[in-house]
Parts: sequence; structure tokens; C-alpha cells
Amino acid sequence: MRGRGKRRHRRNTLVLALLALCFLGMSCAKARERAECKTFIGRLNGAIAETDKGIARLPEGSRNAPQMLELAKHYDSLATQVEEIQLENPELAQHSREYANMVQRAAAAARLMASALEQSDPKKLELAKQSWTTAVADAQKLQTQINLTCAARGDAASQLGSLEHLFQ
Repeated sequence: MRGRGKRRHRRNTLVLALLALCFLGMSCAKARERAECKTFIGRLNGAIAETDKGIARLPEGSRNAPQMLELAKHYDSLATQVEEIQLENPELAQHSREYANMVQRAAAAARLMASALEQSDPKKLELAKQSWTTAVADAQKLQTQINLTCAARGDAASQLGSLEHLFQ
């Protein structure tokens, strides 16, 4: 009987040790996801702030063709910065791709608007405005999705800043 008791004790100890390792592994995975969210949002907010600085240098008032082309360059730069962010989490990586795509569409809309303004083409201008409006709506949805994704991973403190000011 004594031999069985020792074996049972060793087996129980081994089971407890394995359970502890599993718990630690899950804790570490959660911590990695939180850290990745924090890094992702931090880099996005930094890139947005950099884009804001460039946009702030543009003169206020109605936009003309050269200003819209300059705006497109800032958006292209933002998209490139977002594409450079390396993410392991598939959901965050998808959000990153969607974000870069949305900013690229905003840049394309700005270039289309510049072309419409240069050519005084009202149909092209209307198309550019529609593209712009779609990009703004997508930006707002994506901001919410990113914030919810990171909050679900335990990182409610890191929040992607509002994107509306980028599209005014």
C-alpha cells in the first residue's frame, strides 16, 4: 500500500505541476496579446499624430488640387507605416491590413479630388466625395473594432484615437 500511495502522490504532484504550467502558458499568451495590442495602438496613434502634423501645415479653408495631392502623400505615408507593423495575432493583423487599405482608399479619394478640381469636373468631384465619405465611415467602424478587440484581450487602457480629424 505504501508504494501505491507514493505513486499516487507523485502522479498528483505531476498533474498539479502540469496544470500550473498550462495556467502559466495561458497567462503568458494573454499577456503577449495585451502587449501586442498596446504596441499596435501605440504605433497607430503615433503614426496618426505624425500625419496630423503634416495635415496641420496645410492652409485652412477649401482645399485646392495641390493641397489634396499633399494630403494624399500624408495618407500614403500613414498606410506605409501601418503596413510595417509586424503582428502575430491574426485578428490584429487583419485589422492592420484593413486600416492600411482604408487609408490607401482615402489617399486615392484625395488624388481623385485633386484631379477633379484641376479639371473642374463635377462628376469626378462627386465620385471623389463619395469615396471620401466611405473611407470616413470605414475609419470610424475600424477604430471601434480595434478598440473592442484590444479591450477583449484585457487592454482596455490602450485606445486608438479618433480618426475623424484626419478626414476633415
